[in-house]
Amino acid sequence: MFVLHVRFANIDCFFCIMLTLTQHHTHITHTYISLFYRGPLLTYLGMEYKDIKLSPSRIKLTISDMTLLPSRSSTLQLIILAIFPSANVQLHNGININDYPESRIIISKLSIKIRISSMSESQTVANKLHWFKGYGLSLLLRIIPRPIIIIRLKNVSIEIEKCYLAPEPPVGYRIISEMNDMVLPFALPLVSTATSNGLLRDDGDGTDRLGRPTQQSMYESNMGLPTFHQDYFLESIQTEDVSEAAKLTFFIERWLDHAISQIKKKTNEKNVKKKSWHFQPKKDDDASELDESDRTKEEEDNSQSAKNEESKPKQQTYDEKMNNWISWSFTKLFHLLTLDIQQVSIIISGVGSDVVKLTREKYASSSSETSHSSSSEATEVNLELARIPKSLRSLTVIGAESITLNFTPDLECNALLSLVGLHVKVGTPTVAAGAVSSSSFNSTTTSSSTADNDVPVYTWHTIVHPFNLLAEVKGLLPFLIWAINYDHYWSSKFIGINLSVSTEVAVSLSSEHLHTVLLHLDDYTDPNSPFNRWIVWLRDVYRDKTLDISVEEKVEYRNNYAPIMAGDAKGKKKKKKSQLANAATTNEDLSVATDTKLLTKEQLKDMEKRMTKYEIMSLRCYAMKQKWRIPKSNKDFEVFLRNTRSSICDKGNEDSATPMNETNLSPFQRVYATPLHALVTLIRENSSILAPRATIELSVSTLHIDFSYHTSTAQELSIPSSITVSGLFFGIDQENVLHVNGDGDEKVGIDNKLDNPRPFLNLSLDIHAVKWDVVADDDDMEVSDELPLFRDRSPVGIVYMVSSCYCLAKIHFTSRLVYCTLY
Repeated sequence: MFVLHVRFANIDCFFCIMLTLTQHHTHITHTYISLFYRGPLLTYLGMEYKDIKLSPSRIKLTISDMTLLPSRSSTLQLIILAIFPSANVQLHNGININDYPESRIIISKLSIKIRISSMSESQTVANKLHWFKGYGLSLLLRIIPRPIIIIRLKNVSIEIEKCYLAPEPPVGYRIISEMNDMVLPFALPLVSTATSNGLLRDDGDGTDRLGRPTQQSMYESNMGLPTFHQDYFLESIQTEDVSEAAKLTFFIERWLDHAISQIKKKTNEKNVKKKSWHFQPKKDDDASELDESDRTKEEEDNSQSAKNEESKPKQQTYDEKMNNWISWSFTKLFHLLTLDIQQVSIIISGVGSDVVKLTREKYASSSSETSHSSSSEATEVNLELARIPKSLRSLTVIGAESITLNFTPDLECNALLSLVGLHVKVGTPTVAAGAVSSSSFNSTTTSSSTADNDVPVYTWHTIVHPFNLLAEVKGLLPFLIWAINYDHYWSSKFIGINLSVSTEVAVSLSSEHLHTVLLHLDDYTDPNSPFNRWIVWLRDVYRDKTLDISVEEKVEYRNNYAPIMAGDAKGKKKKKKSQLANAATTNEDLSVATDTKLLTKEQLKDMEKRMTKYEIMSLRCYAMKQKWRIPKSNKDFEVFLRNTRSSICDKGNEDSATPMNETNLSPFQRVYATPLHALVTLIRENSSILAPRATIELSVSTLHIDFSYHTSTAQELSIPSSITVSGLFFGIDQENVLHVNGDGDEKVGIDNKLDNPRPFLNLSLDIHAVKWDVVADDDDMEVSDELPLFRDRSPVGIVYMVSSCYCLAKIHFTSRLVYCTLY
């Protein structure tokens, strides 16, 4: 090497210079890339990062030290609020971000790499082209490149900061709530003008005569606390009815197009059969008159015409073609995609159960001494909990060592999700709960309390010990098609989730820590949580304020909708007036309109904002009765009326129709005003996420549950126990109750199934063996060495064992009740 180095010294110097220039050029490229992408990533994703590197030779992109802030990205806000509605995703003026930080996502490293492999590595391609190997093309398959996109993330931390307060509602909401005798949600801040009522009089120090904080001081202290994202939820409430009506209208048009195309397809098939039908001579002497050559020529022509018809592509609707493209695109993408995440955790920061309990007891004892209302007490308790800073809040951590996402190489493209080291634990700050609850937090005290201890110390309790989980998601492609476009066959599809746990699942249940987890997930577990009470109140007040439309306006909307949608609003006003006069029909709430105003499209949209989705769809059914015509030969509509035991009322008897509103959503035994009203219900049921058959299966080899008795607030120790379940299988099978298949084509068999109860939810539980160990609470008990011990070496007093347990439950639906049967 030394001789070669000396001999090719000039060449070595040349390569060193080129390497230096390449490294310098790469550094400049990284600098320009960082400057070019930093602005768009911060704007659209709220992403801040330390460095970004691009390696063209390795086809790899690396981003290090990423922080995604939802306050700077509306897209990220939408994603986080869809999963955690009460999360803090915005910046507030005058709030100490150290005590009340916003939610964020931290990723230490993100790498996207494209690896090139041969087509022969793809099992799907190999199965399709196995017959090419006989022609010597197997070598070609190894040469053709096949890219694989590998996405790796390291140290992903999703930090969710819970909010407990709501901002001041829009002007007039409080007045409407008082006029309708609505109870204000306890998450709503108290107004400063409430002190003029004389209920609580301020003595000058922010407290009343009993030392309790006045509403004036509570309102001022609330100004420095994070609140829910009211603008996002209020916008979703304002547009949910209009968006739902627009979606149903789109589905109706697609359903009618599909029904018409099916009729045309059947007509074309009949015509083809008639053309291909050749003359068959009778078995008599006339048959001998046909020449053998003519008969052979005729058969050849018929076979050739049949082959030509088969070779023609099948007639498809626009939605069927679009759905095929969606399925093909996602299949190609998923087959090239691999996701690998190392050290991922979801951290939810909120008040612990011990603090909530002591705070409620504190205000309950003080309210018993005064005539304080329960609603005001709940508001004070919630405000006191909202003041607790991050350093004194408990943490719920749901984490895993690694998560891998792949997809099956077949055409179904099922998702395979592997989670290694999945666990759940709760962290409690070392500060005593009594000290937390007894403190009166405000914007000044919290900032000084956290300044001394920047890094809080937690005591951890593991609820679910690490275990490995393999999940298979079936029906992913049909679900994506349903979410993106209209799928006429969505109700006949199948979706399922299979969960398999090969290792032992050890669960340590403690009432205190389990209650903390439920409090942190109260958006899903507690209907009376601060957020749930507030969002229901906000929706009710908005509807009472906005949903106010007169009968005359409904008539104008109904008579103007069809011409405007057909494009007749731009001209021919005389013809339009005649159409409006002919389109006016009677209804239970609408009178005949002779002089109807000509409205614009903007005026129609303004009317739609003041109506519910049921009122909008009902008026559109009356307006579009001439355009939306259901084919008489369509069997889907007839089967729906038969299976639901519903009917269409006669003309002139629209008053006897079942009203379309939120209180009556059952599709069974309804009387519809028009066939289009029934079609709306049919499409609403078939387009629901629960329309297809869905299954969930869970299999666990061993489940071990320890009932812990070590709690910080327990005065008396409970008897510890442990349950071990082996060979556990739990399954849920949900079927569409609208689908009833008879025995063959006999109407009698179908009628019998319609009258009998229809199972729509099957629950199955299969256990190989159950072992329950109980320790007697007796200090004088002599324990033999032969008795088994718990993990903490405590003795087992009583052992109950049961093997081969099986239970099957079916939930049936009838026209009047729902009941469950156990087998």
